[in-house]
Amino acid sequence: MTAFVAWIYAQTGVRGGMQVTGMTREYARQTLVRFAIPLCTPDARIDAMTAPFVAALQGIGQIPDLEKTSTLPGITGQLNARYKVV
Repeated sequence: MTAFVAWIYAQTGVRGGMQVTGMTREYARQTLVRFAIPLCTPDARIDAMTAPFVAALQGIGQIPDLEKTSTLPGITGQLNARYKVV
C-alpha cells in the first residue's frame, strides 16, 4: 500500500494515506487508501484534480515495490519510516 500511495503522489501530486479503521483486524479494511477533497471545492476544480489521477491509474501495472529501510519505535514510528525502491 505504501508503494501505491507514493506512486500516486509521484504521478499526480495527490496525497493519500491508509484508511484508519481503529483496532479492527479485518484484512479488507486494512488495505484501503483514503484521498480527500476539501469541502466546497468547485466541480471544475474537482475535474481538474481527478483527471491526472484517473490517467495515472491506467498505468497502474508500473508501480515499483518499496522496501522499508528504517523506522522509529513507538506509535508514530511508521510516520517517519524510510523506504527504497526494490
